[in-house]
Amino acid sequence: DWRKVYPTLSLEVVATDSIVDLDTEADFSVRYMNAPPHSPELISRDLVRDEFVAVCDPKLLPGGNKFNSLVELSECILVHTHWSPQDRTAPTWERWSELASSFYGEPMDLRNSRHLTFHEETQAIDAVISGAGILIVSDFLIARELKDGTLVQALDFKLPGYGFYLTYRKDHPHRIIFESFESWVSDSMVR
Repeated sequence: DWRKVYPTLSLEVVATDSIVDLDTEADFSVRYMNAPPHSPELISRDLVRDEFVAVCDPKLLPGGNKFNSLVELSECILVHTHWSPQDRTAPTWERWSELASSFYGEPMDLRNSRHLTFHEETQAIDAVISGAGILIVSDFLIARELKDGTLVQALDFKLPGYGFYLTYRKDHPHRIIFESFESWVSDSMVR
């Protein structure tokens, strides 16, 4: 849809886990972080925040309903994705089970669960769509799958997520383009 709305503006998307240098590598970036980058030289605009949900193929739900207890959930295959060990707020099963145990007032013992691990989230999502188990994932990343019922929430509990921040230099001569991008993103979000 970008080309339909802005036919004369080119857009090159480069995905990386590294922080892009806005002086030499890119005009702007969309950063996925807990809080916006703080720098007097940068403008950061909050595009959207996500939440992390435990999802699965609807066929895995007991009787077609969400799981009633963490014990039921721990008997399923738990699908993991890679997160940096330095990120203490990462949506890992360990963190999720600790917070969900407090929320539900019952423990979840991960030692008795079966586990399946992927480095890339897209591979984990494909596996879960195929019925491989239950995954903790950004609701933003799977918004279409949740909307069309390909994936469903296994439990109501959610973890707070991160923000997507449009970031660019204050002194950049093409700020109007970035503001156009921000408007386009806001208008085309599936949520």
